Amino acid sequence: MANKTNRTPAPVPDNAPRPTDHQAKQTGQENDDFTFTGADGNTYTIPDATEAMRKVPGSAIHEMMLNPSDIQMQSRLTAFALEQSNIEPVAKAQLLALPWEEYVAIVGDWFESADVEGASVGKSSGSSD
Repeated sequence: MANKTNRTPAPVPDNAPRPTDHQAKQTGQENDDFTFTGADGNTYTIPDATEAMRKVPGSAIHEMMLNPSDIQMQSRLTAFALEQSNIEPVAKAQLLALPWEEYVAIVGDWFESADVEGASVGKSSGSSD
């Protein structure tokens, strides 16, 4: 019977990804703008959530972390990122004119589409009380 602890690991190629290689993904795409139907029935665009999240300063994250209610923090971060997105005023007005359920669904989907290296932006898996 072979002793498994004396095995030599297979050589790793020099170009193999390493856990310390954290670089932004290069997709070759300009951006991933998000479209939605406004209150008037027309289609509007919210600029790429990933780009908006990159504009959120650490001070905003720190302030939100001081009041750590999961849903409240994610809601505040989502609203802050939307403000950083440079959304067109007409699109923002149409988004804000939607019933709250539609607004929350659209903005939530937009926020969750962000690809932020090293951070989890998706839905919280927190426990219910």
